[in-house]
Amino acid sequence: MKLFRVDGMKGGVIEVMPRLAEGEADVQGLVEANMETLLDVTFLATEYVSVEGGSH
Repeated sequence: MKLFRVDGMKGGVIEVMPRLAEGEADVQGLVEANMETLLDVTFLATEYVSVEGGSH
């Protein structure tokens, strides 16, 4: 599926070229930075330590 972004300067659309993520951290950062737009939720923190001492 092709993706596009709106070009406000020219009043049209520009195709967004896909790229592979470098790794899990790249995907995680992208999702965390855009959670409100993607999922309509507010992001609080990344990888916090739980009471049991594990990372979630």
